[in-house]
Amino acid sequence: EVDPIVASFSGGAVGVISALMVIEINNVEQQEKKRCKYCLGT
Repeated sequence: EVDPIVASFSGGAVGVISALMVIEINNVEQQEKKRCKYCLGT
């Protein structure tokens, strides 16, 4: 038997972590694009 509170908490934690990972990946990609623009500009 899994406690519903524990199940919802662990599920929410997994969702938050995966969302943060997606945001972090997007930030890295955007920074690389900015860097490329600066490289092309010089």
